[in-house]
Amino acid sequence: EYVVEALDAGVEANLQTCWSVPAEREDFPPRSACADEDHEIGDANDNSLPGEGFVHTHRGIHDVDVPTDVYLLKCNDVEQDSTNHRFVEYFMASNYNDEDLLCSAVKGLGDCNMRSDDDFIGYVKGNGDLANPIFDLVRDSDDYNDFCDKIEGINDSIESAFVTLEPTIFDFRNPIAKVKISC
Repeated sequence: EYVVEALDAGVEANLQTCWSVPAEREDFPPRSACADEDHEIGDANDNSLPGEGFVHTHRGIHDVDVPTDVYLLKCNDVEQDSTNHRFVEYFMASNYNDEDLLCSAVKGLGDCNMRSDDDFIGYVKGNGDLANPIFDLVRDSDDYNDFCDKIEGINDSIESAFVTLEPTIFDFRNPIAKVKISC
């Protein structure tokens, strides 16, 4: 009887996210986050990102936190000074400073009449030059609250995409990650 360390073929990136591991949902341990039936992408099997390019002893799985800079700014994180200029305040908080986007009229240098929410949606819908996907969310929204709901849904999907395998279960030092061979 021999014990062989777990080897990594080096053909795909070691992201260890539920969607990147070549396994079906039922292949994960029962209490694993990736085995959760409510998890939307537990068996996506997208291992198309390239790996090291050589075979080596697997380094195990490391606990990776969700990078917070991939989230869209949450609406409730924006200080709202008014109830009628919420889109403008959201985009200003997101570092947009385009007066054509934010202002219905500019009286002088730094003197902007902020667009109302309805005017903002109308401007974005009528301006095809605004190509950033965040503007597609505005175009697809009925109002600011609908826009915020879409942002929340996207952020939930991002968080879900970064659910990873539990490092303690799959650590290469753990016997579960070793193969026994009987000859």
